[in-house]
Amino acid sequence: MLITCSICNEAPNKAGKPVHSAGSFDDWFHPYLRPGNRILRPKYVLHQLSVKCSATPLVDKPKAITLDALLNLSKRWTCEFKAEYAKHKDILIRREQRRIQRMDRGHTQDEILSYIQDWQQDLSVSQPHYEVHQTLAAALQEPTRLTAWYCEIKSIT
Repeated sequence: MLITCSICNEAPNKAGKPVHSAGSFDDWFHPYLRPGNRILRPKYVLHQLSVKCSATPLVDKPKAITLDALLNLSKRWTCEFKAEYAKHKDILIRREQRRIQRMDRGHTQDEILSYIQDWQQDLSVSQPHYEVHQTLAAALQEPTRLTAWYCEIKSIT
């Protein structure tokens, strides 16, 4: 028996949903026979503003879809992604406000990038939501997102 966390094991996630198809685990990740370690990946989908459960290699995509349906991974990962996004945006805005109060110059785009990179380097594999946070850090370093954050932070002055 494999113990799962209470969030994964309760409604609206797994709860009473079947954990196999037609009595078989062939199209499922199995904790002992075919685990999803290093196969399942959160993928940021910009135009949907969400995080989707994906798989590499593509042959495992059907298993990822099935597991996502069972555990609501995409929904839960999207919530974590957005919460962490808001947290770091708030940190940078508060830092910018303190700089303004001290009459210091505001953040540069390079300083915002450095903040994101430092945070990313400090992430630990053992922390909850590590993969989602790595996905967020990569998304925040995309030039258009970085510019958008810079513009938002500058607009508070």
